[in-house]
Parts: sequence; C-alpha cells; structure tokens
Amino acid sequence: MAPVHDTDLSEKRWEHDEWRRFELWERIELRLRRNRRLVYAAAFVVFLGLSSTPIWMDRSPAYRALRGARELSELLNQVKLEVARTRQAVRLVLSSEPGLGWEMERLASGCASSGEGAVGAGSEPFRRGSLLAETESSSLFKFLSEAEGSALGIPGLLLEFCYDPIEGDFLAARGRKLAGFAVAPVVDLTALRIDRIATVVIRGHSADPRFE
Repeated sequence: MAPVHDTDLSEKRWEHDEWRRFELWERIELRLRRNRRLVYAAAFVVFLGLSSTPIWMDRSPAYRALRGARELSELLNQVKLEVARTRQAVRLVLSSEPGLGWEMERLASGCASSGEGAVGAGSEPFRRGSLLAETESSSLFKFLSEAEGSALGIPGLLLEFCYDPIEGDFLAARGRKLAGFAVAPVVDLTALRIDRIATVVIRGHSADPRFE
C-alpha cells in the first residue's frame, strides 16, 4: 500500500474547499440573477399600470354604460315575461333625468290607450328602480331622448316601451322599424361625444333586444 503523505491530504482539502467556494458563489449568482429578474418584472408591471391608467379612466364610463345597456335589455325581457304571465299590456317608462330611473306600468286598456310619452288611462305602476344602482354611479348616466339622440346623430331613440299580449311591441306593430334606447355619460352630452354611449336596439314584434 502506498503511503499517504500530508501534502496529498492538504491538496485534497484545498480542492474540496475550492469546490465549496465555487458552489457557494454559484448559488449567490443564481440568487442575484433571480432578484434582478424580479426587479425587472416589477418595474415592467409598474410601467404597464402607469401607462394604462389614463386609457382605463377614459374608457371606464363606456364599460359602465355598456353594463347599463345590458341591464336594460334584461329589463325589457322582464316586461315581456310579465306580459306573458298576466296577459296584460305593460309599459316601461324611462326617466329623462340623470340617474337611469325606470318604472313599469300595467295598462288595463292595452298599449293603444295611450300615445308615446303620455300616461295612459287605467295605468297602474307596479315596479320601479334604477340601473347601475349597485355601483352607485347611476347619477353619472342618463337615458337619451329622441331629440338628444338626433343631436348626436343617433336616430330612433325612445324613453318608453310598451308590449301588448296580442300585438307584441306596440310601435313595431304600427310600422316603426327602427327603435332603441341609449345609456350615455352625462358629461359626454355637452362635448357631443358618442364613442362611450351604449345602445339597445329592438327589432320586430317580439322586440328582441341587442345591446352594443
């Protein structure tokens, strides 16, 4: 057996120490690289958030108006369901004031008993509310009247909808082909801005709503 000298042991211990130091620095380098990646990712997220904030603030009213239009289309379907349940004409009246208020009325004599924009004989209000009530932003929006819509280049807007158990949509039964509703931010009316207005279009005697 060959003798083991102290120099051999010292050389092996030196090699082991070198490898331990190399592995230690390698772990430190990996940790530094990982920290740099995290810093770069965090900086990118902050930059993206700061650059997208003005866009989000500008488009936020459009998203809320679209949500109001979706709620309005559901409201129109509720009118039709109520007519199917009671076999009695129901009219939905929308407020022209900011707040997106609405009211449903039963008409004992049918939709023909009242003209557009007038309270019919034998009308019985039975339900009222406001769109976007849960978000507390309904006061920032309003339903557009026909005159306001015409000023903005949006024809055929209504503030009421009457559905008859026999004829269906009363205005469609009288030959009106284009009808709809619009939810608009109040601040956009003075600026004549239309890109953030959401509309609900109804077509045919069944008054199928389509919002956009």
